[in-house]
Amino acid sequence: MIAYLKGKLVFKASTPAIIEVNGIGYEVFVSTETLSRFPAEGREVTVFTHHHFAEADQKLYGFVSRADKSFFELLITVKGIGPKIALGIMSGASTEQISEAIYSQDIPRISSFPGIGKKSAERIILELKDKIGSVADGARPPSAGGPSSTLHREAVSALESLGYRKAEAEKTVSALLRTDGARFSDVSDVIRTALKSIHK
Repeated sequence: MIAYLKGKLVFKASTPAIIEVNGIGYEVFVSTETLSRFPAEGREVTVFTHHHFAEADQKLYGFVSRADKSFFELLITVKGIGPKIALGIMSGASTEQISEAIYSQDIPRISSFPGIGKKSAERIILELKDKIGSVADGARPPSAGGPSSTLHREAVSALESLGYRKAEAEKTVSALLRTDGARFSDVSDVIRTALKSIHK
């Protein structure tokens, strides 16, 4: 099993990209999102790979981070979603954006990806919404360093000090700021509302 490749990026105009490692060129299928994050051809690149076997065929799928690779492997556990469709989904948006769409059950957004209709979108949500935890909790506060980011950080910290688990605090505060962030001007308001939400 090939876990990652580190070598010279020979070709990246389209997928599969070609990465040369010790004189051997590897074809690596990647999303357009990944292609956009690659360095220029001729530069060194590291990709985390999923080695996929299907009957007599095998292919390498590459990602610039372990998180992206894990998300791809999660997508292909969904019935009817193979590597090609999963890569198409990941070409349409970042992992964080797709995770947020699943977490918020945004069927129109998910069904806009190549090869995904309404029924497939519903299946993806049904099978993954409870599995994307830490990635979806990345319904991160907008504009890191901005007001919402500060409210998010301080509210989560306060909830942790009150004994709540970080994952639960992150999830609750992120959801509040994402859906109604404009009405919160003070961290105490966020904490109050978060506590009500947790104890519903």
